Amino acid sequence: MSTSHVPVIEKILGEIGLQAAIERFKAEKIDEKIAVTLNDGELIRLGVATIGDRARFRQLCRQHGSDPVAQVQGREGQGTSSGLQTRAYRDRALLFNSRGSRRSQSLPANAAKKKEKKRTWTTTFVCLADRLAVKVPSSSEKQILQKAGLGIKRIKFEADNDEKAVLETITSSEVNSETGQTIGFPKLKECGGFELMNCIANCRNLSTLDCAWSVKSLKANIGGQSRIYLRPIQKDLCTEPLTEETPCEIKEKCNVCGQDVLVRNLRTHVYMCSEAEIIHSGSESEEGLPSSYQVDPLPRPEESSSSASGNPGASSTADSEQPVELLEIQNFDVQDVSEESVESLISEIVEYCRSEQIADPVEILRYYQSKFVLGRALDITDPDEICEGLTSYILVDRGNILATSFDEIKEISNLRLTLQVNFYGECADDYGGPRKEFFRLVLNAIKNKYFDNGLKNHLSEDYEVVGTIMGLSILQNGKIPTFLSDEVLNELFGGQDPQPCITNIRNGLSKLGIIQIVEQLPTMKNLFHHKEEVLTVKRVINIFKPTFSEEGSNNRMLEKSVYAVFLKYIREVASGRRGRLSLANILEFGTCADQEPILGFCLQPTRKFFEVTTTFIPTANTCTNCINLPRPTVNIPLPGSEELFNLFDYAFMNAYFGNL
Repeated sequence: MSTSHVPVIEKILGEIGLQAAIERFKAEKIDEKIAVTLNDGELIRLGVATIGDRARFRQLCRQHGSDPVAQVQGREGQGTSSGLQTRAYRDRALLFNSRGSRRSQSLPANAAKKKEKKRTWTTTFVCLADRLAVKVPSSSEKQILQKAGLGIKRIKFEADNDEKAVLETITSSEVNSETGQTIGFPKLKECGGFELMNCIANCRNLSTLDCAWSVKSLKANIGGQSRIYLRPIQKDLCTEPLTEETPCEIKEKCNVCGQDVLVRNLRTHVYMCSEAEIIHSGSESEEGLPSSYQVDPLPRPEESSSSASGNPGASSTADSEQPVELLEIQNFDVQDVSEESVESLISEIVEYCRSEQIADPVEILRYYQSKFVLGRALDITDPDEICEGLTSYILVDRGNILATSFDEIKEISNLRLTLQVNFYGECADDYGGPRKEFFRLVLNAIKNKYFDNGLKNHLSEDYEVVGTIMGLSILQNGKIPTFLSDEVLNELFGGQDPQPCITNIRNGLSKLGIIQIVEQLPTMKNLFHHKEEVLTVKRVINIFKPTFSEEGSNNRMLEKSVYAVFLKYIREVASGRRGRLSLANILEFGTCADQEPILGFCLQPTRKFFEVTTTFIPTANTCTNCINLPRPTVNIPLPGSEELFNLFDYAFMNAYFGNL
């Protein structure tokens, strides 16, 4: 290291006021060229502590010299001493140059650059099957679509894809190796074209996308989170499952009987097993009781009068010492259920109606219902009273209503008890509402499968359960099966040699006495010709009586504001300007019945108001026939009419006992 360069480093250190560090630089023989290569840690150790001093120090060093590596490389080949000096400078630079890219030095010169990834865009598509669909599919519809290879899929596009590339990807039949499913929806190639749609905010209505189909345009119009719905134009798509789904085979042990039961059947098994356990324990407890008890007898009227005139104390002592046998207490209601036959009950009803000259079929049905149905009341008559009593409990699947209903109805041992209905996955307590919903759904399904396009003789065995369900619906405030043709009715109630389907319907109805009572009181047949009353705006308004706050109160003023919008909405529905929504949907939302019951409502339907908390979506209590409308507050004003109408659409098209 040349000493002629040492004064330069001393001069630099003197300019920045670091004379104290000169001795350290001398001791380690560091000149200005080497100093440039030192990192912050080395400079701090040598006495250049502050950031500003280090910056000025490096700047002055560069002014008095250049990078030693480059300078020495320029002098290579000039001699042996020059070569040794070059290697020394290079080694020193590699050791102390922290700002150099060590990674780049370690890589070979011909290392290939990392391949740049193409930008992509992934979004969710929902393929619909119905070419006339205008609503977002329900959860049960989504399951059907998914099994058919339609429904929801996440599809990835390249960011620069044009309309043609997007169309090819959406309809692609290529199988994804990770999921084992097709990338797109190949069935769309066979439907004669399809359109892209999206969901309108705050409701379930669908609207057509008015934009180009390129990735850039779609991304700009719907963003990355919204779903795109694909609706066929000329032809509905097939919804048959692509593969047969294997049911769950997992088993769990029943805590009551200890048997291993399939999980899918465990709930029904536990219920039946628990009922059997209760009956068994009840019989055991009755066997353990003595047949009679010793209690004090009540005095006869003669003995009471004589005791009053004689010695009361003696009489009392004599009575207490004379035990008698207590009569066995019996539940006569339960005994009547098991012993009284349907035939004798029908004879009693017919005799009463003839003696009272009752010919109106509605009045006959009302009396018939009061005598035949036992257990808990069919409907709530007073919201303040607890509704209790025996019921026949069934659990059905809303998405598979026929199969589950037939299985459950066949297992009912006493058809006279009030039916208590629960739907899979729903927690509504049945005090009348869910039962009406059940009869409405199952009768519509029965009509579509077993009566539209004539009777199905190959399904004749099912018609007995069909008759039982129709009879239960008639007697338990459900719908009257008015869809039976005159030909079927005549053969049902008077045919001499009926076909197998009619015979089985008669067997089902006979279990509830319908056939017997129609034969003896022919006017009852008119129930099956009952014409449904057409719902009008005036009728719906009159059915649901509003319950306002006190006259003159602020709450009443706010309630009237939302009530006025609701009346306007009813007129919009009646005129057909709210899509597929009808006045029957509003009645169904509040009562679970799409028409007025033939016996009327036990509890007058009402429309109540409550203070809004988060949303203006209405709710309902179908067991008390009440629609609840949110009213605005001082802090939460009433939204615009169209926004409210969309919320009302959402509620009335998704009526699950008023719970959304």
